[in-house]
Amino acid sequence: MKDRILAAIHQFFRDITLQELRLMNHSDDLGRLTYTSLLYIDLIWSNQGVYTASAIAELLGVSKPAAIMKINELMAQGYLYKKQSQQDRRVYHLYVNEDKLARYSFYRSLDLAAADEMARRYSPAELEKFCEMLQFLSSFYANQGDSSHVP
Repeated sequence: MKDRILAAIHQFFRDITLQELRLMNHSDDLGRLTYTSLLYIDLIWSNQGVYTASAIAELLGVSKPAAIMKINELMAQGYLYKKQSQQDRRVYHLYVNEDKLARYSFYRSLDLAAADEMARRYSPAELEKFCEMLQFLSSFYANQGDSSHVP
């Protein structure tokens, strides 16, 4: 059973990676982006208005200047913008410019289509278990992110 689980996890990550690479290679508006840039956009898009440049740097384990440089590059290209926090005027939260990324929006809509199809195909109890498993995987991978332990 462990082999089947590993195969399913590897297949899922492979398919997501291929989807993003195809998106980059077949999109006029994303063709100029590096894979790293696309990952920044992905991260921010999934959490619109949550992250600051400092939070991104900490999350990714990169220096704050490196994260700021990448974010400024994406802002200069029109892919990201920032909004000042209402609670703390020193803080700016990051957002994706969805108008600039129309083709990318199509790929993001695949998530909604997959959720709709799963809701049609599986029972609420099965979906609840699936969400529990995804949350476990998410937490597991998030807690393994310290690259200082990698040989």
